[in-house]
Amino acid sequence: MIQLIGFKEQPFSQILWEKDGEFQSRTVCYSKEDELRALARLHDPSDFYSHYDKAIVVRNENNQFELSRREPYGNAV
Repeated sequence: MIQLIGFKEQPFSQILWEKDGEFQSRTVCYSKEDELRALARLHDPSDFYSHYDKAIVVRNENNQFELSRREPYGNAV
C-alpha cells in the first residue's frame, strides 16, 4: 500500500512559467518567502528558470500579476 503525504495548508500562490507563449511549468508556493525565492530565479542567468520568458503569479482568482524576464543592460541593442 502506498501512502501519500501532502500539505494541509492552502498554497500562498502559484507561479505559472511561460515560454514562447505557452505554459511550461508550475511552482506552488506556501509562503511569501517561497514566492520571492522562486521569482528571483527568473533573473539569475545561471539558473534553469531564467530560460522562461514570463512568470505569472496567481494568488487567488482576483489577484494575479506577471513578471517578465528582461535582458541585462549590457546586452541591450
